[in-house]
Amino acid sequence: MKKTRFMSFIMAMIMVFGLLTTTAAAADIHLDAGDATVYVDDVRIYGISAYIDGTGNIRVETESDMLKIFSRRSEIYMVPSDSLIVTDWANYFGYGWSQSDNNLYIYTSSSTGPSYPSDPGLPPDPTNPNNKTQAEVFVNGLRVSNAGVHVYGGEFFIDTSASLRTIFPKETNSSLPQITEATSLRTYANKYKYTMVSTGERVFLYNNGNGPLEVTINGTRVAFPDQQPYVVNGRTMVPIRTLAETLGFTVEWVSSNNGIKLTKGSTVMWVWVGSTTYYINNVKYTMDVKPFVTNSGRTMVPIRFIGEAFGNNVKWDGTGSVPVVRLSSK
Repeated sequence: MKKTRFMSFIMAMIMVFGLLTTTAAAADIHLDAGDATVYVDDVRIYGISAYIDGTGNIRVETESDMLKIFSRRSEIYMVPSDSLIVTDWANYFGYGWSQSDNNLYIYTSSSTGPSYPSDPGLPPDPTNPNNKTQAEVFVNGLRVSNAGVHVYGGEFFIDTSASLRTIFPKETNSSLPQITEATSLRTYANKYKYTMVSTGERVFLYNNGNGPLEVTINGTRVAFPDQQPYVVNGRTMVPIRTLAETLGFTVEWVSSNNGIKLTKGSTVMWVWVGSTTYYINNVKYTMDVKPFVTNSGRTMVPIRFIGEAFGNNVKWDGTGSVPVVRLSSK
């Protein structure tokens, strides 16, 4: 009996030791791990969790991180998902690469490598003033002047605490974080619970449920100076003055009856704030949404009725990150 108990004890210890060894081996890839940076054709890839493991390989945490690095490859889905070592994927696609400490450089062209001289000479980064492209920032449908945001590599960065206060005045009224280097705008959008979407060099933040959109006329984007168009209860509302003047109409506000008179050649159109009725050359029509005036003082009208009344086809395009309403001449 004693011998049996002794053997059971020995077997249990072996199992425990084996478990600890297995656990240690599994954790070894994070042993002495440090953050890593990945560049593709000298462009830094942001928004990924990359690190160097205990064996010197640079890995990422998720398949989504890997997709961001190799986003230009349409056949990315073919790569086995059990390898999160970045260079494995680079080798799979036939890309060249080199590694300097925690920096991994991947190059997809036929060149011999990244273009840095004697010292590591890191590729451009968003903290370098020479690499900054100023972004247009809109919060809840209003343009923010002097926002101090720049875009680099498809990501938006904020440079100073003063800029943060300009963009989020209410949220930073009692507590203003100190920003000493370029920081992702998305960090604060998430912190203050704003939805953030972007297109090109324009970034939209909103927390009022009214998502952003853009308007084009015959393929050219309409630049609204302050108040931006947005969607309310399924209806696309647009500042009437900017749209009308872009289409060549003269706009006149008639304060006596809250009316807006639009004139182009022999065409005269009347619209009233708070009324679904409008007239074109004395012919009465009805829209299903009443025009209204925003806090910014702009009169908003449903774009489909107004666009068609101005003699345009109106098409909704929701394929991009920011929907586009496309007006084209009939």
